[in-house]
Amino acid sequence: MHKQQTKINYAVAVVETTATTKKSLITYYSKQLKPVKQQPLKYAALGSIWNNEIYSGGKVFLIPTGLTKMENEHKVLGIDKRNGDATSYRVDRTSIQGIAVSSSHIYTTSNLNAVNYITQVNRKSNKVKEIELPFDYVSLLMYRNGNLFVFSTNFNDIQHNRLFIYNDKLELKRKVDLAEVPQYIQKATFLNNKLVFTATFDPNEPKPAELGIVNLDSWQVSTFRLKESAANDIIAYKDKLIVANTDVVESRGKSISLIDLHSKEVTLYDLNTGVDRLALSGDTLYALGADELASFDAAHGFAIKKHIKLMFHEGLGRSALFVAKP
Repeated sequence: MHKQQTKINYAVAVVETTATTKKSLITYYSKQLKPVKQQPLKYAALGSIWNNEIYSGGKVFLIPTGLTKMENEHKVLGIDKRNGDATSYRVDRTSIQGIAVSSSHIYTTSNLNAVNYITQVNRKSNKVKEIELPFDYVSLLMYRNGNLFVFSTNFNDIQHNRLFIYNDKLELKRKVDLAEVPQYIQKATFLNNKLVFTATFDPNEPKPAELGIVNLDSWQVSTFRLKESAANDIIAYKDKLIVANTDVVESRGKSISLIDLHSKEVTLYDLNTGVDRLALSGDTLYALGADELASFDAAHGFAIKKHIKLMFHEGLGRSALFVAKP
């Protein structure tokens, strides 16, 4: 455990990392996007633009994947949002791809030799429970109210996604077919009684991206077409959704969509800055790009509040974004 006992007065934090050496850095910024503290950590590949951070119990959880071609860090890191204390949770698996967190457990997904492992670790006792999904690939986990949501693709039918729902005992409660949803599922969030996620088509098919929507009362699946072909991060904002119209593979896209599922209205906002990662604190939206960080007023048409260029440390690149008060 890394002790950082003094409270950090910050609004948003950016994680820098590399997969070539055990070196990462968290820089904490004020509301005016001025750096107030830097915290070095001896982990390789800490956080990822592919997987969002998870907030739970006063901590933000990140995966330190480990060095390139080894990916054997075998842990999840919990950063205390108040003072930066780092607590590691042992997960005896290589190449952890995604995490979900409850008040009592940490859940991870990893894949080895065409078998996907869902691992549950008790946050207090470190007791481990695990299930296997042969020939499945899972990169996205979500948790809510005693339910673990597992987005899975079978290697024998890669265009056909499924959603498995497990309870806290890792007993399968339900399987939901996602065949009508585009193939590439990106990020997910909860909005009222719905699980909503971004999904895109093959990059060679310039079709508009869609939202996949699972009603958690009826378990019915529906889709909602967006205006842009790229869609990644998704955040619930009041009774609406904010989606980053970003393709992180090709590093393109500087706009967001504000979506009202009830009126079916989609409003595009060009933020004129990178939106590879989004984070929300109250009415302030933070956007992280390849070399820039900006804040916007979500309550007033996403008017820009502050924008800065980031000067990353040698050998490091941005990997994650989190806020003090989500």
